[in-house]
Amino acid sequence: MKNNKLFILFVLLVLVILFVVFFVFYKTPRVNNNEPSVNNKPSITILYPNGGEEIKVGSTVNIKWETKNIPSGYKVSVTIRKSSPSTTEGQEFDPIIFVNLDNDGNEDWVVSDMYKEGDYLLGVTSYESIPITNSISDESDAPFKIVK
Repeated sequence: MKNNKLFILFVLLVLVILFVVFFVFYKTPRVNNNEPSVNNKPSITILYPNGGEEIKVGSTVNIKWETKNIPSGYKVSVTIRKSSPSTTEGQEFDPIIFVNLDNDGNEDWVVSDMYKEGDYLLGVTSYESIPITNSISDESDAPFKIVK
């Protein structure tokens, strides 16, 4: 009888250990160290102009952006596009304002008269190298106006 009690106690102990091992090691979410967590995910964000601004042709605008968790050697490019291009005419300007900038968070831009009055959006992209690889991008939240 004593052997039966010891055997039952031993089986229960093994089951408890298996239960703990299963739920601790197999049901616990794993962190993949090869993928950034949400808090460590690389990002770039346009700060200015980000929508609603009125910018005059010929003026100097300090384009500003913020990056998080982007390696220090990455470069930045800045592009521009009409927010609602006409269906009858194409874009009459080079959409690339800057390329291969250091990621220092800002760059002065003299607004050329090649931009017609209208609504525009900026894009910023951070990348490892040219040709562009491992890019991280953002676009203005809303259009800004270029005026004469």
